[in-house]
Amino acid sequence: NQRWYHDIDNEITGSLDFEVPFTYDTFKFGASALMTYKDGDQERFDTDYDRRLNLIDFQTVLNEDWNVFDRNHQTYHLPWIVDLHKARDWYYGEYPHFDFNLERWAITAETDYYSANENVYGTYGMGTISMGRFRFLGGLRMEYSSTRYDARDGTISDEGRFRGAVDTSAVNSYTHFFPNAQVVYSITRMTNVRLAYSRAIGRPNFNQLSPYVLRNHSSDALNHGNPNLNPMLSNNLDLLFEHYFMDVGQFTVGLYYKQLRDFVYSYTEIISPEGVDGEGLYAGWRKNTYLNGEEAMAYGLEVSWQQNLSFLPGFLGYSGIYANYSYAYSEADVSGRRGPDYGEDDPPRLQNQRPHVVNAGLDYSRGAFSGQVSYQWGAPSISSYGDRERVPEIDPDIRVWFDRYRDAANNVSITLRYRLTDNFRLWADGSNLFNYRSVSYDYDRDLYPRNATLSGRSINLGVRYTF
Repeated sequence: NQRWYHDIDNEITGSLDFEVPFTYDTFKFGASALMTYKDGDQERFDTDYDRRLNLIDFQTVLNEDWNVFDRNHQTYHLPWIVDLHKARDWYYGEYPHFDFNLERWAITAETDYYSANENVYGTYGMGTISMGRFRFLGGLRMEYSSTRYDARDGTISDEGRFRGAVDTSAVNSYTHFFPNAQVVYSITRMTNVRLAYSRAIGRPNFNQLSPYVLRNHSSDALNHGNPNLNPMLSNNLDLLFEHYFMDVGQFTVGLYYKQLRDFVYSYTEIISPEGVDGEGLYAGWRKNTYLNGEEAMAYGLEVSWQQNLSFLPGFLGYSGIYANYSYAYSEADVSGRRGPDYGEDDPPRLQNQRPHVVNAGLDYSRGAFSGQVSYQWGAPSISSYGDRERVPEIDPDIRVWFDRYRDAANNVSITLRYRLTDNFRLWADGSNLFNYRSVSYDYDRDLYPRNATLSGRSINLGVRYTF
């Protein structure tokens, strides 16, 4: 199949800031505006092969190192895999024997349309007071947000045929206040200890807020967004030790605690006859949507080191290094996830919260050349909360939650730049250079793997000219 995407994302920003000095330091105030317009749609072009497909005719290549589903020191080995280049040539040669699937095209073309307007207006005031080794910072920001979303409400019949779609829309608005207070103590001219309190906002993504609806009678599934979602609010407390190096760079160690409210998560349930908003008509169907969680908390540790290595001899003195590590523990209060049979002593973690994250890199800059090699790794994380299901392989007398996980994230990337003249530059970027394989799974990676993905290497080369 082929997919065609059309997306427009326009953004207009503006700000006005004032600074007034006074005896002890300064006072700042101002206003800002962010106006966003998004529009897009998608078309899916699927084809069906009208001949008998014989996989024996496909060219294969020997595969020596791809073992999947490692469990109890046993693996399933794929000795041969399809030669992708030969498969592509076969597809081009057989293209006249593929029939266009009008039904699947109509479903995407009619239901994946969207547009959104989101405007955020803010005003703030903040002041700084310096007294000896202490520095006090405090302020308050107010934001007003208004949104409008347009999407499609579509239906698929029992036979899997597209019945049509109608326009649907939703509007929302809210106002929030964001205080901020910090105390900085200077141990030396190059070393500080900082204690800070702040409040932050995390707005839902468009696909979560979109009022789209898709009623699929062939699979008994009701999929829809939730335009009534509240933004997530986070109260944050941070304690940070900072040390700056003379040869440019810094070392920091920080502890943080976050109290979150109205975090957004994907949600799946079987609709009951008493379903809200008329959903009882679809009793027994599986509903997929997004909800606000009640409360969550996260705490952790962050360590970061960044420094130019100019003290090294010779050409090594033109290099630099950075590395950081973060640990995060989280708990989320998700509807229905409490009780002695369902992990009362082991509450679910926040979605997309990787408990361990490592970033490291080495850069080099000398004369006309500059480059950087970087590595990122993140531990597995929950991507969506699941239903209550029995897992006979573990214990037939208990229930566990079939949460869905994303595998550990790995990426090695490189950037290279060379200045030919003041106006011409050569550049090269590469990511996922080792083509890491990612596995998504339910509950346990060994017991219930879902799929494995090879996203592929990405290498881009170019010439840049600036006026």
